[in-house]
Amino acid sequence: VASRRLNGILKVTYGTILAAVWMPLPPNGISAPTTMRIWWLDLPFCAMISESLSVPALTARMERGARTVLWDDVKGCFVCEKSRQSSFLGQAWLVLAGVPVRADAQRCLRNVMSDPSAVRPVTPYANHYFTEALYVAGLRKEGDAHLLSYWGKMVDYGADTFWEVFVPDNHHAGPYRTHLMNS
Repeated sequence: VASRRLNGILKVTYGTILAAVWMPLPPNGISAPTTMRIWWLDLPFCAMISESLSVPALTARMERGARTVLWDDVKGCFVCEKSRQSSFLGQAWLVLAGVPVRADAQRCLRNVMSDPSAVRPVTPYANHYFTEALYVAGLRKEGDAHLLSYWGKMVDYGADTFWEVFVPDNHHAGPYRTHLMNS
């Protein structure tokens, strides 16, 4: 993977990264919040391999970059740099990484939930990150409501396992076009 850093944001210019988002990726590659989520998950592993990495310095630089480059004051949440699009997972991963202070974490999570244009997660795997971020940000009521509206609706449809892809308003969504094949 070839990359460069600009303002503390890691730019992936070549390579393949698997993300639990059932949608086409932006034309310019993966979103910056997704890149940062992958970076934070992989950074401790990289540090074990290379003792030359200054993990605290790199993390601090990336956090500053996320707050200055990706934060959109008008939307009140983190966005992709070029398209200015927000996503549930982008907010969740940055909240879980500890980038925004608690008040901004609550603000960005609430704002993305009320944004009809925000990219929503469609897998239980992706939704668990968003639910966890709600709890970490101190939004217990919203976390409970999200949990019940997602997994509860799946149970209402008769699921006895987590479905691979689930959109509460369309239980036929997914690669199989039927919930019967989704578990």
